[in-house]
Amino acid sequence: MNALFILLYTHFAGCLADDISLAEMTGSHADSWSMKVPSEVTALVGHSVVLPCTFTHPYRHHHGTILVTWRLGRTFNGTVVFQCSSHNSSDGCEPLLNQGHRYQLVGNPRARDLSLRLDNVTFQDANKYFCRVELSGPLGAKFENKMGIQLLVAAPAQIVDLSVLGGGAAGYSALCRAEGEPLPSISWTGPHGDQLEEAGPPQLTLRQHQTTRRLQNLSQDGRYTCMASNAYGSDRATVYLVHHTHGGGSSALLLMWISLGVKFVIFLLLLGALVWLQSRDNTKHESSIRLQQSSSYENI
Repeated sequence: MNALFILLYTHFAGCLADDISLAEMTGSHADSWSMKVPSEVTALVGHSVVLPCTFTHPYRHHHGTILVTWRLGRTFNGTVVFQCSSHNSSDGCEPLLNQGHRYQLVGNPRARDLSLRLDNVTFQDANKYFCRVELSGPLGAKFENKMGIQLLVAAPAQIVDLSVLGGGAAGYSALCRAEGEPLPSISWTGPHGDQLEEAGPPQLTLRQHQTTRRLQNLSQDGRYTCMASNAYGSDRATVYLVHHTHGGGSSALLLMWISLGVKFVIFLLLLGALVWLQSRDNTKHESSIRLQQSSSYENI
């Protein structure tokens, strides 16, 4: 014979909500309340991620309202980012709060699934997330995950800036700035495709998720390539360097003007030939018209 009793229950992955939360249940279901979540989930910047959360409760059926809540930062009193309510055995869950309109419940509370999807993930979304369920009615209770899901945000390496600095007596240097999580490793190759590992100071971290590496004393003309990579992807960018001495610069400028002049002359010749051809066609057309008019006069 089942006895009516009051049970105070805690679990390694969650606990009944409030400071002294009691659930009134019938039957011997001392291990029926539980909540299962992963300790961490990794998402890529700009993509979507699902935060899994499933639970069990001691009732065979629950036809009352189910309130689903997701918090950010801390359990019980953290910032609520999503909340919805499922009424009258409905499989749907009507949103009551959706911060930034980027959250969507993909689980079915009636099937004891509270999984939440977060769209367009950013670095700022990295935090701990806590799921909570509330069952209404005389036998209802509140149960909230207390361990939390740590959302880790990753991003493939991406070069965000590549520039050449200096000049004159100080010489030239190239600066490569890359972004990613984990922080990308940056390397350089020279004009001959050789690795330039020691050509500059060590790689520096500018701020969270960004790092830079400078290539100093660029002495050879040619192509310099910056490569950034981490566990999620790689990127590369190229800069070209050409040194000009005073005399060399004058010669290069002269060659440039000669090249432009030749191209301009060729353009004028082509334009003149086109005009002449069009003029010749017009002349032939006018002569044909005059010949036809003369023939018509003779016939008269």
